[in-house]
Amino acid sequence: MKGKAGTKLARNVKNTLAGILTNAKDWEYITHNPLAGVTLPRYRPAKKQAYSLEHCSAILANVSKRYFVVVFFLAETGVRSGEMIIEIPDVDLVERKITIRQAIWRGEIDTPKTDSGSVAAGWRRHVRQQT
Repeated sequence: MKGKAGTKLARNVKNTLAGILTNAKDWEYITHNPLAGVTLPRYRPAKKQAYSLEHCSAILANVSKRYFVVVFFLAETGVRSGEMIIEIPDVDLVERKITIRQAIWRGEIDTPKTDSGSVAAGWRRHVRQQT
């Protein structure tokens, strides 16, 4: 898609520019906002596809022992890799839940990407504590 702007980017640019031009008109720098009334196609985010059980099994079969637990955790819970900042109070072994309270993005610790990231991520019954 090199060289092409996506619908979301086009909408963001248009809306930003329209806001600037609206202010310019309000401040009487211009007499007409050339973007007034311009509409763009509706933004429809692409559907996200999850890996199938077969894909996950193949990935786990080929991942090194060093990273197995991390990859398994991500596959099992659906947690984003940047949300793996987990502390002991975030883990509830009885309810089999881990509460995601923070995330890391571009080296900065922040809240999770979405509000749904703040809720607990569960794991299935077959996952048991390894000793």
